[in-house]
Amino acid sequence: MIKAKWIYPCVPNPASRQCEYKSAALEIEFGIAKDGRVPFVIVRQASQFGIYDEYAVNAIKLASPFPPVPDDLSKKGIPILARFNYVLESYSLTNLLR
Repeated sequence: MIKAKWIYPCVPNPASRQCEYKSAALEIEFGIAKDGRVPFVIVRQASQFGIYDEYAVNAIKLASPFPPVPDDLSKKGIPILARFNYVLESYSLTNLLR
């Protein structure tokens, strides 16, 4: 659900005024409440490009609500730590979520 909302934006280069794609990684912690809502989203390890952090946070928010958390998994909700990787390959742009 998150990957469907996640976009690989370009990073504006102030010197050349070109829009460039970069490789980057970040970690985000977020919670899924019992009813599937997302009560918090925190960037735990930022990438060096704020636009990538912003787009990853927005993907989580846009993907919610998630399915309800089953009782056998948790009575309250669950925290999730996700790593977002923006990978620039020679001929393609790839988003990897782990």
